[in-house]
Amino acid sequence: MTPAEIALEQANALVNATAVEPDAQRREAMADRIGELLQNYNTAEIALAQAQALFNATVVEPDAQRREALADRIGELLQNYNTAEIALAQAQALVSATVVEPDAQRCEAMADRIGELLQNYNTAEIALEQAKALINATVVEPDAQRREAMADRIGELLQNYNTAEIALAQARALVSATVVEPDAQRREAMADRIGELLQNCNTAEIALAQAQALFNAAVVEPDARRREALADRIGELLQNYNTAEIALEQAKALLSAGYAVPLWRLPRRLALKFRAASIATHYGVGDELLASRTSSKERKARGAIL
Repeated sequence: MTPAEIALEQANALVNATAVEPDAQRREAMADRIGELLQNYNTAEIALAQAQALFNATVVEPDAQRREALADRIGELLQNYNTAEIALAQAQALVSATVVEPDAQRCEAMADRIGELLQNYNTAEIALEQAKALINATVVEPDAQRREAMADRIGELLQNYNTAEIALAQARALVSATVVEPDAQRREAMADRIGELLQNCNTAEIALAQAQALFNAAVVEPDARRREALADRIGELLQNYNTAEIALEQAKALLSAGYAVPLWRLPRRLALKFRAASIATHYGVGDELLASRTSSKERKARGAIL
């Protein structure tokens, strides 16, 4: 082996070490060691190894600004070694920063930075990273319309990069929007949008996202019959995508419908509860259903909206 090949082997070994090192500073120190190798053996492969080590450091770094600073370091490598692989590593590091960033605008700004990378390195992988960053922005965005607008941005990516992963990202962003949308009809409309994605990209994961959105619509729907109708729509999904996760969403929606039935219609209330329990038992999600009821009661006790 040549000295450069030996240096690359050492760099890759250090990257592997960062993958299992629990301390962020230790991971960054190993990335610095790869940087020393890079000074002596100036190759794009060793530069990529340093970029990967820096990304691995972001994963266990608790501070969002420190994560972004590590992403900036990868950006410096990218200036010198202009490869799509290093660009992807920077995009992944920026996504990692959005995971712990509490401010939605900061998250969206990092998504925009990934978009700049995408303009220069036109790959579906970087597009997916931007979609992930936009999802993470929705999670901390308090406004439902802003969340849906970010889902629309992911939809624009989907038009250019037609992949199942980006379609799922848009579906999850729409689910996120339903969480804070106060109007049941608006929630159901977003569930319908996920249904359109499902027609074009037939996966159980997108079906689950639609089920989750329909359940979220049921929670704020004042009419018990409408809640049950939403549960039945989840049941239709269950017929086509026979998964325990979708079954749990239907059971939860049926329980929600039962809670909306007046107490004087106790037989109807019990019938919905029985349907929910039967589905949960059949799919082995009884414990999860009970846990969801407990957490719902706790949220109500705190005065929070389900």
